[in-house]
Amino acid sequence: MNAPTTLTISMADTPFADKDLSVVPLLRLDTDQVQFYFQSLYVNDTLKYRFADIVDPKWDDVKRCITRVGQQMFMVVREGKIVGEYMLENLAGRAIQGHFSTAPHLTFRQRIAVGRFVLRSLLNFEPNGEGYMFDAVYGLTPLVNRVACLYALKIGFKKQGILPNGTKYLGGYEDCMISVATRESL
Repeated sequence: MNAPTTLTISMADTPFADKDLSVVPLLRLDTDQVQFYFQSLYVNDTLKYRFADIVDPKWDDVKRCITRVGQQMFMVVREGKIVGEYMLENLAGRAIQGHFSTAPHLTFRQRIAVGRFVLRSLLNFEPNGEGYMFDAVYGLTPLVNRVACLYALKIGFKKQGILPNGTKYLGGYEDCMISVATRESL
């Protein structure tokens, strides 16, 4: 599949309602659909922020990563189209680290709606109807990526502090914001 040269998806600047969104495990989606999503990030020059430990990520880099994480990656779908994704790593007790991205054609309000939907899903999910899955979702967001820091705070994360050289970003180590979201903070 070739990378899209432009995005032809147009959506009004209205936030999405939870009922319009669903979470689909990565492994249940068509490879071409997933590739189109990540290549649209690349074409819009945002893939480098999603996979920031690689200087200039390409589809093969993404494919290696998503193959490795496989069952811990989930896509957020609206009307059959991927509007975002998240990956879960570093499970510690009932806390999990989350990594998010959204489709480049979304407005900031729509991106916030997708992020909040993901957090509510993670913190209120009831597997087999027997309680929730996680007490907290935490993130390490590079301070130099001010938009990502603002996004994390807007969707419900609370800043806990700064970790010097705590995360890789665009090929080098950067200071990062440590943030946590809990059911109570949403």
